[in-house]
Amino acid sequence: MEEEYLIESYSAKGHGLASPKAGKRLVEVPRTLKGECVHARIMGRKKSYKRAELTDIVEPSPSRQIPKCPHFSICGGCSWQHMNIETQLQTKKDQIEALFKCEPASVIPSKDEWHYRNKMEYTFSSGHFESLLGLLPFSRRLAFNVTDCQLTSGWMNEVLKSVRLFWEESGLLAFNFRSAEGALRALTLRESKTTGDKMAILTLSGDPRFALSRSELNAFVEAIQRTSDVPISIFMRIWQSVRGQPTRFFTMHLSGPEVIEERYEAYEDLSPLTLKIGPEAFFQPNTFQARSIASFLYQYIKGRAGKTLQEQEGSGKKRLVDLYCGLGFFGLQLAPLFDEVIGIECVKEAIIDARINAEINNIQNCRFEALDAAEGLKGLLGSSNSIDTLIIDPPREGCEMALETIITANPQTILYVSCNPRTQVKDIASLKEAGWQLKALQPFDQFPHTPHIENVAILER
Repeated sequence: MEEEYLIESYSAKGHGLASPKAGKRLVEVPRTLKGECVHARIMGRKKSYKRAELTDIVEPSPSRQIPKCPHFSICGGCSWQHMNIETQLQTKKDQIEALFKCEPASVIPSKDEWHYRNKMEYTFSSGHFESLLGLLPFSRRLAFNVTDCQLTSGWMNEVLKSVRLFWEESGLLAFNFRSAEGALRALTLRESKTTGDKMAILTLSGDPRFALSRSELNAFVEAIQRTSDVPISIFMRIWQSVRGQPTRFFTMHLSGPEVIEERYEAYEDLSPLTLKIGPEAFFQPNTFQARSIASFLYQYIKGRAGKTLQEQEGSGKKRLVDLYCGLGFFGLQLAPLFDEVIGIECVKEAIIDARINAEINNIQNCRFEALDAAEGLKGLLGSSNSIDTLIIDPPREGCEMALETIITANPQTILYVSCNPRTQVKDIASLKEAGWQLKALQPFDQFPHTPHIENVAILER
């Protein structure tokens, strides 16, 4: 039955939320904006809310705009394309303020509002009558065929068309999560925004019954290469999942260069930087916004911690520890301000990239260790030099087991970069209890047209 709702807030996925007229569950209405009066029909129940389908907008928000993407009505990704960018930025700032109970700085906008992503992962699904390769919708589990995503480059859209044709001709099966049968799981595409280098990674089931033949792999490589006039880095990744055992991944190089390259020119006080990026290394998905974050960190350390370094000259080496360092981007950019930089990352392949990046940029005061975050930090506690500054850039789950070790390490300054402020605020509450003071909050709009926000918190002893 259709009912009228007033949209009052947003869910974690960016969908409008309305208070129910009866009962305890909120009503989630996708593709609506705060302040709108809408008609919607209840479609189902989730854990903490009811899901409703929008049928009519009675009173539209003045912030509403026409979505640019043809997939907006079904895609589970860009849930805010119908909201103008000014309102997006203000809404994200308001959300940070509500979480931390203090006012952050204004959100730093993305250099590019569209086509900003350098990496996308697409899912293979088998429909009743077609092969589906694309993104997941917000309402069901099967992927839909993406033809014109507005967050990526045109090349990625062309690859999807070419790989979809390869798939239809091959007769291969998409991996079925219920039966655990089938070969094709995901297609990951990466692209350098500064050099144009490109990479494709085909993720396959680890079940030998569905292993691809050499001719099938060759056909996949040809499907990728025909989308570009230059060689593309192409890899195969085996996803091996055995019940009762940790999931393991095995990556094999199939064709083209083994890495792609980003080249940053000198920017404000930041030195030029060349980054080699392999298939397993994490790198911020918005290339230029990552540089903006690095610049903010650099300016802060130069103005605060950098001053302290000068005042304490001769009192011992000053160290920066870059925890969850990935391929070393932040540590390498900040290296000129410290005597020693130590990067810690559990992904061994990323550490190999980080060491190569230090070498090719002639940065000699950096070293990188392939260790778990807590384990790596514990190994530094017995050394003679203290940790002056600690950068934390953890996964969405936050610091988790490493938090206790971070507190024990007792750095003077903590720079906490987070893609999930909801876990960040919990970690910071523990750090404040342990004696750190929250000095600044600087949000960055790394993902325009989505509810996601990158937030940098500065803490000092």
